[in-house]
Amino acid sequence: MRRLLTTAVLGCLLLPAAAWGSGTAVIKDCTDDGVIQGHYSQQDYKDALANLPTDVDEYTDCRDVIKRAQTGGGSSGGPGAPGGTGGTPTGGDPLASATASERAAVAKAQASGASAPVKVGGKLVQPGKLGFGGLGSPTKLPASLIAVLVAIGIAAVAAGAQYVRNRVIARRSA
Repeated sequence: MRRLLTTAVLGCLLLPAAAWGSGTAVIKDCTDDGVIQGHYSQQDYKDALANLPTDVDEYTDCRDVIKRAQTGGGSSGGPGAPGGTGGTPTGGDPLASATASERAAVAKAQASGASAPVKVGGKLVQPGKLGFGGLGSPTKLPASLIAVLVAIGIAAVAAGAQYVRNRVIARRSA
């Protein structure tokens, strides 16, 4: 029984290691500065693309950055570098098709930096904030955390069963 308990505890300690290089880490790496700086597995990239929060997908170029990193198509030159993983797209000037008023609005926004929240669609949006809380949704738990909680539950039931068994044997012999 001690072996089972020891195995369960060691398993609990090893399971979180799988979460360190996960899709969530790839998304956080991308939303940090628009550049993938870490080294991740193909599974991590697939997981990140499958679980990309809608606000990150809609308001950033993280999907493209992750796809380029997944295929090895981006350089680590940083934002704005030719073929880089962030900033100006490889295709050229993103304002090439913008009107004069749109260019002026972009220049004004760049000059003012992060400003007060703006009301968009009835909700306040803070410039520079993506609204990414780490899990994409407060009700979604990572699979590794669920596995750890299940393992802890199994270990607790096993320890309780062993305790009850010892108490029953002690009463019978007394």
